[in-house]
Amino acid sequence: MIVQSREDCFLLIRQTDHAALSGEFATEWGNETFARPEPFESFRLAAAEHDNGWREWDESPRIDPATREPWQFTAVAIAEHLSFYQQGIKNVLKLDWYAGLLVSMHCTGIYSQRYGTDPGLKLERYSPEMEAIVKGFRERMEDQQQHLRGQLGAGKGFGEAEERALWANYKRLQMVDRLSLYFCMAPPAAGTLAPAPLDDQQDAQWQLRPSGENKVTIAPYPFRREALEMGIKARRIPRRSYRDDAELREALGQAKEELLEFTISAK
Repeated sequence: MIVQSREDCFLLIRQTDHAALSGEFATEWGNETFARPEPFESFRLAAAEHDNGWREWDESPRIDPATREPWQFTAVAIAEHLSFYQQGIKNVLKLDWYAGLLVSMHCTGIYSQRYGTDPGLKLERYSPEMEAIVKGFRERMEDQQQHLRGQLGAGKGFGEAEERALWANYKRLQMVDRLSLYFCMAPPAAGTLAPAPLDDQQDAQWQLRPSGENKVTIAPYPFRREALEMGIKARRIPRRSYRDDAELREALGQAKEELLEFTISAK
C-alpha cells in the first residue's frame, strides 16, 4: 500500500494499481526519440505486473505500530518484502519468461539501488543475519536469471546484443515504475529521473515540471502520444492514529474509491 499524506487525510493507493499505471506508461513508450521496447508485450507485461506479489497485503493492510498510521510500503519488514517479491516473480513466470526475467531483475535491483541506476534510493541498514538472508535471496534470483537467459537463448544464453537490450529494458522498467511512484507518492513537483534509454546504448535524463493543476511536462518526451491523460485509483481516509488493523480496514472499507487524474505532455 502506498500512503500519500495530505493535510487532512491519507490517500491510499494499492501497489497493484501503481503497477497498472506503470503498465500504461510502458504501453505508450516509443517515438522518434525513444526506441520502442522489444519484445514489447513482454516488457508491457513486466511493467504492469511487477508488484503483483503485494496483492495480499493490499487486501489486508496493517498499521505501523510505531505511528498507529497506515504502513507505508517502504517501511514493511524485509522478510515480508522478500516473500512478496518471490511470489510475484513466480506469478509472472507462469505467463511469460522474458517478463519474469525482468521482474526478477527488478526485485533483486531493489536491494542494490536498482543496480546503481538510482543513487538516491535509500538502502536500509540490515543486521548481519538479515544481510545474509538478503544476500541469499539475490544469489538465488540471479541464478534463476541466468537460467532464464539460457532458456530464452535456446540453450546458448544471451549474446552481447541481447544482453544490452535486456539491460535497456530493465532501465525502462525502472523508469515507468519511478514515474508511476512520482504521481502516487506525493503531488507533482519539479524533478529529474534517469537513466531513460533512448535505445539499447544511449540514455537520457527526464526533466519533470508541473505546468498547471494536475499537469506535468517531461523533456525529452518518451511517449508515442503527444499528451497522456492518466489516472490512479485511491481511497481517502481521515489522517489520524488508528487503534488497530481492524479499525484501519473498516475505514478503508467505508472509503469511496476516487480517481487522481493528471495529464503528461511534452510542453
